[in-house]
Amino acid sequence: MANEREIEGRKNDLFDAICGNDWERASTEMRWLLENLSAMQVIAFFPKVITALDNAIECDRKSPIAFTMRGYVKRKLRDYQGSIADFDKEWQFLLYAWSR
Repeated sequence: MANEREIEGRKNDLFDAICGNDWERASTEMRWLLENLSAMQVIAFFPKVITALDNAIECDRKSPIAFTMRGYVKRKLRDYQGSIADFDKEWQFLLYAWSR
């Protein structure tokens, strides 16, 4: 089981990856946190992740992976309408890119 210091380090790594648009690293850190945090810790932490993703989207409104990750987090928080809206936005970007 991970200790609190390691968990905090991984949380910071996730935020750094999101801020740097390093989506592969962000995905790796998110997966690790989901495997090592309790359900209550995830629920307490995810609103901060949404805020970081909101900021990333503000900087780059055409980043489908940011919408994907935010949709996933919203789904985990049972914000199903918000999750669907983010996944729809992701698909719009992907379909547009594919049709070009």
